[in-house]
Amino acid sequence: MKKLLLAVIMLLAFTSNASANANKPLIFGLQLIDAIEYAAGPDAPGYRDEGGYRMYLSLNASTMFAITPEFAIHAGLGIEYRYFSFDIRDTVNAMGVSTTGGWTAESSENEDMDYSVGLSIPLMARYFLFDGFYGELGTIIDINFFEKFKPYFTDEYVDISEQNTLNVGIGGGVGYIFSFGLEINGMFTYGLTNLYSNADWVGHRIYLNVAYWFNYR
Repeated sequence: MKKLLLAVIMLLAFTSNASANANKPLIFGLQLIDAIEYAAGPDAPGYRDEGGYRMYLSLNASTMFAITPEFAIHAGLGIEYRYFSFDIRDTVNAMGVSTTGGWTAESSENEDMDYSVGLSIPLMARYFLFDGFYGELGTIIDINFFEKFKPYFTDEYVDISEQNTLNVGIGGGVGYIFSFGLEINGMFTYGLTNLYSNADWVGHRIYLNVAYWFNYR
């Protein structure tokens, strides 16, 4: 078993050193992020409750600074959009039990709706384990411009003044870059700061990212 483990470690070390994964000191790209953000904390709603989770989208301009062919710093700047809608209608399930609505991605006349817009600033350390495949770890900073909420009984949005302007999370993930510059990445971010000034409520995210590096090769 020890010999097998040693052989695997030596193979990973060889493939890492043999591959030129970031063969230019500076690489530019665009990154599209699709994620789910879910609430956590003593004051946070449950997953099935209003505000329990949100859809998250971000479009980032990204830069990769290669320290060595295997190690790089990945930084970005992008516009992010967070959204949820909640169907408040009372319904009766197949067992005849009354239930209360739920989160939905479809629009109706009986929904509370909420959205926010801001900046996303990721700063990640990336290490290529072997050609094209990497792991990364770092921080993501959110600068929130505004958040607006519309209850179902009106057509007007109101500002959420309790939203914190700055939020920080730590994230890690794995991904793969094809030789022509296309990248696919999965990541998890753990929220460290409260989303609102009046509540102990953070947001964790599960990401699926697609990127393209224009001068990767």
